[in-house]
Amino acid sequence: SYVYAECSFVELYTGQALAHEVIAWLRERGFRLAGVHNMSYDQNGRAVQGDFLFSRRRA
Repeated sequence: SYVYAECSFVELYTGQALAHEVIAWLRERGFRLAGVHNMSYDQNGRAVQGDFLFSRRRA
């Protein structure tokens, strides 16, 4: 199984989960981060968001 989700490193919407929270939540459910794609950066070069690919760990 796979999950592909857009995750943010900074809060763009009130109350949204940030990347580290999404990673932890999915890890607790048996997924691991398999890749990060399509990164977006602000004008200072800081990462804002990206597309995260997670795969389910095999038992």
